[in-house]
Amino acid sequence: MKGTANDSATRLICSAIRRQCSSLSMTHGPAMRNRSRPPISTSPTRKGLFRLWAVIVILIESSAGTSVWQERAAVAATHPEIAAPRISSSQEHPGQRPMVTLESPLIELTVFVTDERGRPVTGLRRDDFEVLEAGVPQHISTFGVERFDARLELPRPTGEDRSEQFAPGISNRTILVVVDDLHIAPHNMARVKRALIEFIDGDLRDGDDVVFVTPSGRLGFLQQLTHERAVMRLAVGRLMGQKTSFSSTFDRLALTPHLAERLLRRDPTALEAVVRELRAQQPLLSPDAAMNMAMMSARQLIGQIEQRALATINTLAGAIATLRRRPGSKLAIFISEGFLLSTVSTRLRRRLQSVIDAATRASVVVYTVDPQGLHTTSSDPGRSPHDVTPEMINVRLSDRLSEQSAQQEALATIAHQTGGVAFLNHNDLQAGLRSVLAENNFYYSIGYQPSQTRSKRARFRSIQVKVKGHPRWRVRFQQGYLATRRTKPKSSTGARPPEDRVREALAAIIPYEEIGVTARANFINVPGSGSLIIAAIHLDGRTLRFRRIDGTFRATVNLAGAFYDTEGRVVHSFSKKLDLNLRPRTYQDILRRGVEYIEHVRPGPGLYQMRVAIVEPSTGRLGSASQWVDVPDLNERTLQLSDIFFLAEPSPDPSIGSDGRTPQRAEPMLIAPTQRVFDRNGRFDFGFYIYNAQRPTGGTPDLVVQIQVLQNNMPVVTSPLRVVPIGEGTDEQRIFYGRRLLLQSLVPGRYELRVIVIDRRSRQRAVKRIDFSII
Repeated sequence: MKGTANDSATRLICSAIRRQCSSLSMTHGPAMRNRSRPPISTSPTRKGLFRLWAVIVILIESSAGTSVWQERAAVAATHPEIAAPRISSSQEHPGQRPMVTLESPLIELTVFVTDERGRPVTGLRRDDFEVLEAGVPQHISTFGVERFDARLELPRPTGEDRSEQFAPGISNRTILVVVDDLHIAPHNMARVKRALIEFIDGDLRDGDDVVFVTPSGRLGFLQQLTHERAVMRLAVGRLMGQKTSFSSTFDRLALTPHLAERLLRRDPTALEAVVRELRAQQPLLSPDAAMNMAMMSARQLIGQIEQRALATINTLAGAIATLRRRPGSKLAIFISEGFLLSTVSTRLRRRLQSVIDAATRASVVVYTVDPQGLHTTSSDPGRSPHDVTPEMINVRLSDRLSEQSAQQEALATIAHQTGGVAFLNHNDLQAGLRSVLAENNFYYSIGYQPSQTRSKRARFRSIQVKVKGHPRWRVRFQQGYLATRRTKPKSSTGARPPEDRVREALAAIIPYEEIGVTARANFINVPGSGSLIIAAIHLDGRTLRFRRIDGTFRATVNLAGAFYDTEGRVVHSFSKKLDLNLRPRTYQDILRRGVEYIEHVRPGPGLYQMRVAIVEPSTGRLGSASQWVDVPDLNERTLQLSDIFFLAEPSPDPSIGSDGRTPQRAEPMLIAPTQRVFDRNGRFDFGFYIYNAQRPTGGTPDLVVQIQVLQNNMPVVTSPLRVVPIGEGTDEQRIFYGRRLLLQSLVPGRYELRVIVIDRRSRQRAVKRIDFSII
């Protein structure tokens, strides 16, 4: 599906842009060189809105559907086929190892310190810590404190040591949730899904970014970072437990992983019981033949276990490694019933080092959760009593007693060596997930430059962190990494083409941030044209690399984007090459306000994800972003709302909750908001459309609206219910409502603006949300 704009719509949008934008000369082609535009107004009332260059005229009588830059230039663009992003899964290549052992110039550790009673210890400074690598003391080069609980008191930085950072407020968190669907039984997966839904709705806070990943790759394109709870719930809904019993050539044995391990260790009790069992089933078997049969079956079973466990370990390590380019606080939750770490093969234990290495290099703490809860041991060995010898019954019973602890060893090892906690043998799965966030309320960040990191082989270097003078305090941290020799990248073909880099960014689980990119997708219904998605893309001009040539500043970036439905199918794609050739004054404007690009899409009803990627061909640097948008089906005649837009004209309406005039009724120019950061002493005007209000014969719709501002799911501002005025001549199927929000009463932080509209005639309710920040 491809949007195309008619001439009148393009001229309408471009004329609005020219009224808002400064002079801009772009080398999209020879015809555009050295062209100029009128200077932009810099009145204070519009200063916060000029970052959004593409003003959307909602007095729309046309059907705009393409980039507004098409009229301004003949764009040298190509449209390569953009496939649905393929999230790499180790399930497809179980033997392939993720690249997580690249040499790091700085090791940054997340350090938790608790006293004898398990309470977090605050007030520590750099000199209170000692860091050792392979037993050698290391110099602490960076030190900081991170807190998420406002009740914890932090020390103030001293003048002697300016490198000590004490976080004054609450930071953002990135949460990776790896659900090991290869090692979770279907009945336990149902418990996991219920707990995760409660976790999403009740425990996450505003600003938390979450990504769900599975070793099977079942989530597909939903394996991507998001802060939208509806998308998280969609991902959780697709989880499915795929743990199955392992099979062997001689399935009459009904071997368990732990019993197979005992056979390969030549455990005499297990061997004797299995041989007796086989000979009881097949009397003609000799003891040697029965033993060979048992050992062959055990080797086959352990091989299957290792392959499945490798897929899980590689997925976990690879997902953690992608968080390395993510700033701020990072933690991972690994939900699994565990898997056997074979003692007859060190392969899995060696591969676990890749998880520890990835967590250390990415500064990620891993918490492990076993969804099985408390176990009870049954006397039923799983087969009919007359088919099992007494010796085999005893072996199976003793095997079940140690089976769970053996499988939980991997979970305990991962949590312990990455600074996390293993939540095992608890029936309350939700409490375990909630404890993960509580564990991260306060920690220290300690960075050091390893004195020795090179070796001929990838060797694991152990790390120790101690608090001087307090040997009884518990200190948790990432406990090591793989030190590798620095090697030059092998490339026989030179640098990768920009198109390949763009596709890489589009498919990435975690967005690239080398170039600052913000993407917003907004739904609106246009008379005579139908539902429309307005995609607004903002490039941070400060992150672009400009070259000064002949008195102008030049830069080139390749932009590509795609819209996907919930099945991962591409419904619209676009690709542009943007050549910037700026005069000094325009260049300064770009540095302050950035560059904006608009794309219009006409999809059918449904939930869509927009993904955008930017590559700078001269440097290979990447930037990417994504946004979800819901397009309702207005033909169902249910109450619906457009997305929330900013107003291009100042609203005469007073602030929410104050006395004053009636809310604005005229339809002003609206702006698709890409930058939603405001000064505490500022304000912003916003508006939206109400669709399908019920209208009785000879009457008018009866609508009321309430505005809320929330922080961490808690309302901090709530307006009273206000009647939506219906003026004469208003299209009652498309009613505009606008308000103004004053920000003086709000402290700096992340917020959610929520609008609630109630149709009192049809008793229907519609809600829309938009996030914003105050600095």
